[in-house]
Amino acid sequence: MKLVWITPKWPFPIEDGARQATTQLLKHLALLGAEIHLCSIIPQGESPNFAQVIQELGIRSVQPVYRKNSSKWRHLKDLLLHPNIPVTIAPYSAKAVSQGVKVFVESHRDAIIVYDGLHPAGWIINAGIPQRQSVYRAHNVERDIWVRAAKEARNPVIHAFLAYQSFLMAIFEKKICASCCVVFPVSSVDGDIFKGMVKGMVKGPEIATLPIGIAPPTGIQQVEFTQGSPRRILFVGRLDWPPNRDGLRWLLEKVWPMAILQAPDLELTIIGSGDGEWLKPYLQLPGVRFLGRAESVAPYYAQSLASIVPIFYGSGTRVKAIESSLHYRPCISTAIGVEGIGVEPGVHYFQAETEGEWADALVNLRPAQAREFGLCAFELARAHFDPLRIAEKFLATTQNLCDGPR
Repeated sequence: MKLVWITPKWPFPIEDGARQATTQLLKHLALLGAEIHLCSIIPQGESPNFAQVIQELGIRSVQPVYRKNSSKWRHLKDLLLHPNIPVTIAPYSAKAVSQGVKVFVESHRDAIIVYDGLHPAGWIINAGIPQRQSVYRAHNVERDIWVRAAKEARNPVIHAFLAYQSFLMAIFEKKICASCCVVFPVSSVDGDIFKGMVKGMVKGPEIATLPIGIAPPTGIQQVEFTQGSPRRILFVGRLDWPPNRDGLRWLLEKVWPMAILQAPDLELTIIGSGDGEWLKPYLQLPGVRFLGRAESVAPYYAQSLASIVPIFYGSGTRVKAIESSLHYRPCISTAIGVEGIGVEPGVHYFQAETEGEWADALVNLRPAQAREFGLCAFELARAHFDPLRIAEKFLATTQNLCDGPR
């Protein structure tokens, strides 16, 4: 099967969940014999390593298409010039981007188009929907991220802006679904939302849940914790993704001071890429350290009892929760933070929703119970998120549902 795979960012370095999901799927599709031609829409000034993508992922050819760098002023300009286009989609719909992607797509006329997320589909706004079979790999329900953010907003102006963006995103998301032969959401929860979204379409797409595949790290094993050692907690995630930023800020403001007062042996390590300037006021809190981006997170999981996922909105599969499980580490998380993974509270992870519940979970975290939950979480993740099996399902479903050229 020949595929033109369009991504909203360069696949490397693998410093966030979206890149990890993309690289794992591409690598295993190539191992199964798929002929993949990659088009990545990336910011101006990036210097991508073509050889790395071809060698490590098995890609046949690669084409970067450059977009203007994102900034608050760029988003404001897009909002004023293109008020009917979702503000985060606008950079991907610029005429230069649309033309660049169109040229690449038309150079592979016998390939099925795959949108890796909603944003890289923005090129069709100026180029038109291609008359060819397409597949939408939905990492989350973009509309719902804006809806939930609007609900959290207390400022009426910000609420109105976010609500309007959710309205625009819903229209665009539905349009992309209608243009595809199959939509692959990452969880059954998202799958139900997409089924409602396409209900009533004359020729709507098939909705086929396809989890994110992640291979277990090599050489990982359970670690015994000695009595009297600091109880280390780990946060790993992109720091400028709004659900991560807002959740971690809430924890540092509302929960950590309360927990550390009762349990001074707690330590929180924060690892993440993206703009983390907002963290500076919280780095003076006792027991908190920020390391930025790490080449490997394995040593930090090995030193920790559990990871934390203080997420209160957003959809999709929580890649970092799966990653934590594959390192034998349970999560302390909200229900939304592990949504779509299939874990059970009190078996695979520690559930906490309110300030008091979070503080209690941190204060009462014990090595023996963390070890038990971590082992259960590992067995579940290994069974449910095998990347080769997931790649096989992608190919079989696409082959069955897309009638275009192979």
